[in-house]
Amino acid sequence: MEAKIATFRVPDIGVASQLQLGGMRAIGNHNYYNAAVAALSVAGLDVGVHVEAINSTIEKLRPPPHRMQVVHKDIHGVTWVDDSKATNIAATHTGLMGLKGQKSVILLGGLAKAGFYLSF
Repeated sequence: MEAKIATFRVPDIGVASQLQLGGMRAIGNHNYYNAAVAALSVAGLDVGVHVEAINSTIEKLRPPPHRMQVVHKDIHGVTWVDDSKATNIAATHTGLMGLKGQKSVILLGGLAKAGFYLSF
């Protein structure tokens, strides 16, 4: 498990926590940022949900189908990722940047949401 830790501090209400993100099944920095902001915002609202409870469930969460979903890790260290819901260039770019430095194959597809089409 990769060590990915988000640190969150809200001095005004005395909240200081760390969220363990290494067990997430979704990959890519954008998914780590999204999870950290969502989980730690709830902690910052001080509604009784503690980061320890969130930490215990983070690895149970599954990414939505076709959104930076790891579908296979082969014996050569190549990670196969399904990002076929990335229907615009910005989403595709973000997904690809999340794989930077990794041996990977990314599966793309889908239809553009509006205004941009590629044909070969």
